[in-house]
Amino acid sequence: MSKAGIVKRLIELGVPCPTAYKRQSGMNYHNPTLVGQPQWSASSVRTILQNRMYLGHMVQGKQRVKSYKVHTRVNLAEDAWFVKENTHEPIVEQAIFEQAQELMLRDTRTPPNSSRLHPFSGFLRCADCEKAMCRRPVKQLVYYACRTHTTTGLCSRHSIRHDRLEGVVLAVLNRQIDLLENLDALIDSVASAPAERPATQRLERALQLRRGELAKTQALCDGLYGDWKAGIITFEAYQRMKAAHEEKEAALKHGIVNLEAELHNAADTAPHNPGFEAFRERRTFAELNRGLVVELIHEIHIHEGGDLEITFTFQAPQSAQCALPALAICAGSRA
Repeated sequence: MSKAGIVKRLIELGVPCPTAYKRQSGMNYHNPTLVGQPQWSASSVRTILQNRMYLGHMVQGKQRVKSYKVHTRVNLAEDAWFVKENTHEPIVEQAIFEQAQELMLRDTRTPPNSSRLHPFSGFLRCADCEKAMCRRPVKQLVYYACRTHTTTGLCSRHSIRHDRLEGVVLAVLNRQIDLLENLDALIDSVASAPAERPATQRLERALQLRRGELAKTQALCDGLYGDWKAGIITFEAYQRMKAAHEEKEAALKHGIVNLEAELHNAADTAPHNPGFEAFRERRTFAELNRGLVVELIHEIHIHEGGDLEITFTFQAPQSAQCALPALAICAGSRA
């Protein structure tokens, strides 16, 4: 998903943004730059994805004040931060964290009315100008073309059809992995990657947490009337707290409905990706998906005329190095 797609999903599931969560947890948190109600944003998602605290490292000294007289804070370069590694239990694996950093450098905007990325989003580049390729639906077909050509006309079109691109990449990928000695280890790694894991356990856990939060919120809201009558809180405080609890209750109910719907859609998902199970039987991939592209491909350059240059994230054994150029370059017209 793109960062905007993640924002949309978090809002749909009723997950409070960091500021809202701190306030709901009773923390006296104030952000002077915040205007209106706190909401998720792409910058919030990016900050979380880049936070090395989740790797188990303590990071401090990101800012400093100009002087003891001028308290304005300025951001420091990353090499000036104080980092102490392995200070607490990590909740994210190093490999996943690094992959997230690499993916955030790619152009991963989602198409209109969709939160899902296309399989090749962020992986296609023009072989001449190095700019990203544009995706263009034409009637019943989909084409990719050089963004520079589309916007300024300063480069040639480098056009290729999606189905031809997919066929060539799949054929080259299947031929290339035949050269690997540690093939089973590679497939196990890809099959267990986050993009390919079934979502049911995660959704069930999230649904359990939301239901627990809802029950707790409803109990707190029910107890407010008694606190007011007993003189523990003022009527103004009662009204303010009741409105806040009712707002949170509505958001939680909305999130629970969406979670239940998502869990229902994921309920029939097999415990293992059927594409990988088929691969173990036939030793070949039958189709491409986003997870496969992310795990196995670093970049694809499109040449004028439809030739492709594919850079993989894995390396074949030394005995097969001489075959790499022939496998990495494949003419689309001959696919």
